[in-house]
Amino acid sequence: MFKIVFSCVVFLSIAFSSFSSQAQEPFAYKFCNDCSAAQMKNKARTSISNGKIHIIDINRVVVKQYFVLTESEGEFFISQASEIPVENIVKESLDDIVEYTTWLNNALSGNGIGELDYNAIKPYVSGYNITSAHQLTKNQNMKYALQNALQKYVDVSAPLKLVSIISDMGKNFASTITFSTLNPVNTIKFPDGTTYQFNQVSFVLDTATGKVLIEFKLINGSGKDDGTLIPEGNSYAGLKVSGSSGKVGRYISNAPANTTITGNISSGGDGFSGTVSMECDSDGKCTVTYTP
Repeated sequence: MFKIVFSCVVFLSIAFSSFSSQAQEPFAYKFCNDCSAAQMKNKARTSISNGKIHIIDINRVVVKQYFVLTESEGEFFISQASEIPVENIVKESLDDIVEYTTWLNNALSGNGIGELDYNAIKPYVSGYNITSAHQLTKNQNMKYALQNALQKYVDVSAPLKLVSIISDMGKNFASTITFSTLNPVNTIKFPDGTTYQFNQVSFVLDTATGKVLIEFKLINGSGKDDGTLIPEGNSYAGLKVSGSSGKVGRYISNAPANTTITGNISSGGDGFSGTVSMECDSDGKCTVTYTP
């Protein structure tokens, strides 16, 4: 059995109901990721008292179904789990979800690069001209616009085959399908080299339209410029940054309105011949110096 490794590990919570026009009891299920066969069987035995249950290992793409029977022996209850064939629709849906999340993971990580180029999202950003992570740290509405743009980017970019898969899932499952995550982190890289991170909060499928609605959330405090964190909000209090004139210059040009800056970077500091530093006190008063 092969193992698919996701940098975005995705679990799913699926309401197994209304699979066809025929009345059918909902499927019980539990997750047991990276579990051995014995562990999966034990998970089934301890999850329900009587009846059928599917145990899903999303990491190894394995699903097993068990019939659990609990009998009393005096004052004690003994549960036994026997493996039975998996319902085809459950296995097929698991395969579909793995295919979709594999595509999604690649799309959000720049297809293996590890960073999503902002230019891929830019056409879907409405109302703002975002060129740097520095801007995001001072404007919550801009963050909302970028989160919505990520949603549109995924919606428009998904291959037609996968759109069809998700649409079919919507017909088979209950009113929504929700995937909860282990806070998978992705990174957006802006034209000036700064970065900001985001994660996938939830996936909800609107079965009326067949659209997958993905909620993204930017991670506050994750903005960086050449490895240095960019302060959130309207204060540079306590900030210390050093590097090239370009890097420090970005902090200066995006400084909060109440920031007082003395000194300048015109002396040099191109990252090779010298270094520019900016240090701010607790009141947000900053001093820029150049070291050859």
